[in-house]
Amino acid sequence: MSVSGLPQGVTAAVSPNPIPTGITSATLHLTAASDAPRVDQLADVVVTGDPLANANVAVGLRTTHVGLRVASPYDLRQATPGSVPVNACSDTDVPIVVARDSAFGGTVGLSVHGLPAGVTADILPDATVVPGGGFYADRTVRFHAAAGAALPATVQIVGTSAGMPDRTLALVLTNAAATASVHDPVVVAKTPQHLQPGSTVTLDGNGFCRGSTVAVGNTAASAPTTVAPDGKSLTFETPRTASSGPVTVFPPAGAGSPFATSNGLTVDDFRNTVGFQFHNPSYGWLSYSELTSAFGSEDMWITVNPCWPWGSCRINTGIPDPLSYAEWGVLNIALHASGGHCFGITVATEKIRLGKVSAASLGGVAHGNGFSLPAAGGPNSTLSDYLDGQHALQGSAEFLSAYAHRDRNASGQLGTLHSELALNHDPIVTMHHPGGVFGEGHAVLAYDEQAVSGGTDIYVYDNNRPSPAAGDAAGTTSSVIHVRGNSWSLTMADGTVWSGQDGDGSLFITPQSTIPDNPSLPSLGSLADLPSLIFGATDGAATVTGATPDATPLPVLDSAAAANTAGWLIGKTPGSTITDTITGAKNGTYDAAVSGSGFAGVVSGVSTKPGVVDQAGGNAQGNGLTFASGQDRPLTMTVATVPDTGKAARMDDGPAAGPASAQTATIQTHVDKGGKDAAGITAGGTLSYQHQGDPTTFSFTLTDIDQNAGPQRFVSPAIPIAGGDKVTASPIGSAMSAVAVTIRGKSGKTKRITVKNKAKAPAKLSLKALHAPGGKGGKDATVTASVGTLAPDTTGVLGVVVRVMRGKHAVATHTVSKSITAAGAVPVSWAVPAVKKGSYHLVVDARLSVGGTAGGTVTAHTSVAYRAR
Repeated sequence: MSVSGLPQGVTAAVSPNPIPTGITSATLHLTAASDAPRVDQLADVVVTGDPLANANVAVGLRTTHVGLRVASPYDLRQATPGSVPVNACSDTDVPIVVARDSAFGGTVGLSVHGLPAGVTADILPDATVVPGGGFYADRTVRFHAAAGAALPATVQIVGTSAGMPDRTLALVLTNAAATASVHDPVVVAKTPQHLQPGSTVTLDGNGFCRGSTVAVGNTAASAPTTVAPDGKSLTFETPRTASSGPVTVFPPAGAGSPFATSNGLTVDDFRNTVGFQFHNPSYGWLSYSELTSAFGSEDMWITVNPCWPWGSCRINTGIPDPLSYAEWGVLNIALHASGGHCFGITVATEKIRLGKVSAASLGGVAHGNGFSLPAAGGPNSTLSDYLDGQHALQGSAEFLSAYAHRDRNASGQLGTLHSELALNHDPIVTMHHPGGVFGEGHAVLAYDEQAVSGGTDIYVYDNNRPSPAAGDAAGTTSSVIHVRGNSWSLTMADGTVWSGQDGDGSLFITPQSTIPDNPSLPSLGSLADLPSLIFGATDGAATVTGATPDATPLPVLDSAAAANTAGWLIGKTPGSTITDTITGAKNGTYDAAVSGSGFAGVVSGVSTKPGVVDQAGGNAQGNGLTFASGQDRPLTMTVATVPDTGKAARMDDGPAAGPASAQTATIQTHVDKGGKDAAGITAGGTLSYQHQGDPTTFSFTLTDIDQNAGPQRFVSPAIPIAGGDKVTASPIGSAMSAVAVTIRGKSGKTKRITVKNKAKAPAKLSLKALHAPGGKGGKDATVTASVGTLAPDTTGVLGVVVRVMRGKHAVATHTVSKSITAAGAVPVSWAVPAVKKGSYHLVVDARLSVGGTAGGTVTAHTSVAYRAR
């Protein structure tokens, strides 16, 4: 007899075997070893009888089948066979099964043996399997590997039951590869800004050990983490220097190697979203239109009523306001000397962020910030023009006033900073690097602060450190003003360190709201009547080497400027005289202007050379300008005044209130080394001039710009003058056809002369083809205003008033105004209203006001009688 098909661990024996003659039965003995695997499905065991070639027994083999199940009281199995990767610092769950026989009714206790160092294990939900339930009892073995656990290793899960042999399940534990992913990579994480912490970010994965740190996008952007109890997730706050890209997890020492997330995190910091992506560009020249865009047309252009006094047809003449024009010339030179746009970029950045100006209007995306404006190589022409004008706002009356009255201590400045940041605003920070009278200046934008040991760090957007789209950790860590106790410091982009102390006022933090949406130039705004003096040298031809002791110096703001080649002096008290000493550095020219209280006085295009020392200054309240010369040379002096700088008064249409006006005078003279010349102008338009030096000749141009009647211009011939002479020149009549000149010598002797106007008419104006309506009225009256000989590139405004007069009374009036840029005919047509029967006159008056150096006003008049029937 033989047996086949036995399950593993089962042996069989037949007794007797072989079966002797005469015996008709035998016994099959089956024995299962103690470790024989359990077999729940019947095994087909085949028992074969062999007659051993005895035909008397059988003609061949005979078989029978026995269904066999190996019944174990219980067994331990791994639900998913194989080695077990264990996650460092996190839980690893291994499902096991306690497979029980139907006949088994005992209790099984489970335990784990052979755990390596650094690994613990728990059996969940309970290590005891009590009788009852299904044949298969599920349990979970939860392994927890500490940092640096001794893996790989083999452990045993042991089952014990009273009266039964133990059961053992071997598990091979290996080191699992750490994994991580950003929980929600679609959400944009922000770095700390405006006193708020960075965004909270969650990573999912394994291998997260307590004490791990992360580097967000770059190795400099390190942050601590909070690890979940199961070690399968961690959170962190986006650090200041974070940038877009994968997040790298750094386990604590001995806990494994760093590993990165499988996906990236998008990070927005202030510098790569709000700041511009290009480097602070060099400064060219400031156009009058760029200045207008920054200060508004009301301050920059004269508006007149060319129909006055018969009607109202107010229009912008295109003629620059004389005060604004005078200041523009010097501001243009000073800003060119700045070499860059730091102040303009600082102001523009915040205006775009706050929605005061649309990024789309400057070439960016709708609702975008500064970084949306193309491109990394520099601004487009539209943005460049805008930045030019915004850079000029450092010369606004409001900013200069705030600078003059600033708190000179760091603690006070930090208070302003904190208040602004709490309002989600980014204040302007200007820094004054001492050296000479002006020194150097720079402007940045503050977006956050951080308390540190011994003081405060101010995080700024420095336009000399543009950020790439992905972020710039080095630029962020470098763009920090360190305030420690009573001092501050900043490492500039070129590596130099700027610093200051309490009391020197070198650090100035001002809300951007200090500069209103409609700012004013010093001559037109309010500096609490404080005078200001602006200086600018072309290409560093001269520097300011001395100044009025109590004046506040403000360097032109950009670190690219050469020290002391441009800036402002702000007087300390109203009505005070303010002066600066100017020393030539090389052959070239410079400009200087005193302004305030409705007055501006300018010396322009002053030639200089190495070692020449001059002094320029004046008193704005006294409408006076002075110049002490260090060499013989020609000189141009311009003084301008507006009697009432209030816009409401200057825009009056009614003759009853009297016309507001502005006066300007330009003197062409010759000054001498050691001499001192002075010029001024009164509200009535009287020019005063005093010459100290050798005898010479001078000439002058007077311009009166009546806000209703338009400009009138007077040009004098050359007039001899001696040293010590004092001259006054007063217009005779409103038409300025002549000027009364009085010259008083040092001896007191007075000479009076009347000077005729040498100015030519700016254009010809005539009225032609006047046609009255006639009949019962209600028909068109027509006339043609003909403008001739208008100079090229000259602008003007034409006002035409048509009146129906009955005696001395106007029955009906029609007004027309139009900008004129070229000579030609301007037809005027009017449907005259019906009037009562009688005799009338159709009267036409025209006034043409022309701007420019050859500007002025011309008039024309015509009339025709007609009868209404």
